[in-house]
Amino acid sequence: MGETFHLEPLLAAGYALLLVAIAAGLEWMGQHSHRRANRYVIGGFRFRTDTAHWECPMGARLHMSEVNHELRVTQYRAPARTCNGCSMKPECTDSDHGRVISVPMDPWLTSAIGRFHRGISLSILVLAGLIISIEIFRHDHGMELPALGGLMIMVSLLGLNLLRGLRGDTSDRGRSFMRTSLKALFVSSILLSPTWPCATESDGSAASAFKQLGSLVGKWEGEFEDGRPHSVSYRLTAGGSVLVETWTLGPGRESVTLYHMDGENLVAEHYCLQGNQPRLQLTKGGDADKLSFVLRDGTNLKVKGKSHQHAFWIKLSGQDSFVRSETYVENGSTSTEVANTSPGGPITYHRMTSPGQQH
Repeated sequence: MGETFHLEPLLAAGYALLLVAIAAGLEWMGQHSHRRANRYVIGGFRFRTDTAHWECPMGARLHMSEVNHELRVTQYRAPARTCNGCSMKPECTDSDHGRVISVPMDPWLTSAIGRFHRGISLSILVLAGLIISIEIFRHDHGMELPALGGLMIMVSLLGLNLLRGLRGDTSDRGRSFMRTSLKALFVSSILLSPTWPCATESDGSAASAFKQLGSLVGKWEGEFEDGRPHSVSYRLTAGGSVLVETWTLGPGRESVTLYHMDGENLVAEHYCLQGNQPRLQLTKGGDADKLSFVLRDGTNLKVKGKSHQHAFWIKLSGQDSFVRSETYVENGSTSTEVANTSPGGPITYHRMTSPGQQH
C-alpha cells in the first residue's frame, strides 16, 4: 500500500530552508561589507610580512605608530617628509604628518559587528530548528519524518558551526558556514523534492476516485474475521460533494467516515468509536480499482491505550461487491512500529440494497 506525505511538514521544511538561506545571506553580507570597508581603507597598500610594515603604491613604507585598544585598530603611518614630497599626495591624504591607515585588530568574526551578525544568524537557525522540531513532534510516524530528521541534523550542524565563533573560536568560519549551508540546501532539496509529487493527487485521478466511491451508495454487509456480521451504508450529501460512510457495528455502535475533495486531493475523515478522528488521503498510483488511503493528520491520536486508523484500501469488484482492508496502529507508535504493523485481513462486502431502495 502506497504512502503519502503531509503537506504541512513540507511547507514547514521549506520555510526552515528559507530561514537557513536568510542566515547564510546575513553571514555573507556581513563579511562582504567588512571586506569592502577594509579594501577602502587599505586600497592599493600591501602588507610586507618579512618586515611587518605596509607599503603604499609609490613604495613608501608605513610603520606601526599607535595601537588603539578602545577602537580595536592598529595605525600605521608613513614618514611626513616622504608623503609631503610625493606627487600623489593630493590624491592620497590632506595631512602634513604622513598618510595613516587603520587596520582592525580583530578578525571579522570576533569584532563587535561580526558577533552581532553571527548572533542574528544563529537566532534564525534556532527558529528554523524549532519549526522542524514541532513538525517532528506533530508528525512522528509519517513518511516525511526521515526528511525532517535529516534537515534537523543539518540545521544543528550549521548552528554548531556558528556557535564556535561566539564561544571564542577566532578562526574564520564564514566561508565554511557558507559552504555547509549550500550543501545543506542542496541535500535537503534532494530529500524533499521527491515528496512533492506524492503529497497531492492530481485533480483528475482524485475526482475519478471520488466518482468511483459514489457507486457504493446503498447498504452493504460483511463479516469480520471472527465471524461477527456488520453493515456499512453509503449516501451522498451536501449537493453530492460529500460521501457519508456509516458503519453499524451493533446496537448504538456507529462510526462515520466522510469522503470529500480537499483541493486536488481526496480525503477521508473517519470519526471513530474510540473518540479519535484520523484524516486519511488517497495515495498516488496503484491499481485503478484499488483505492488506497493513508493517514495525513487527525485529532486525539495520542491518547494512550487506544488505537487509530492509519490506512485502508477499497477494491471495487463490480456492482454488487467490494473488498476492504484496514490498518490500525496503537496511539503514540513510532515510525518503526507503524512500519511493522500488518494490515487487517481483507473483508468482502455484498450489496443488500441499491441506491433507489435506500431510505
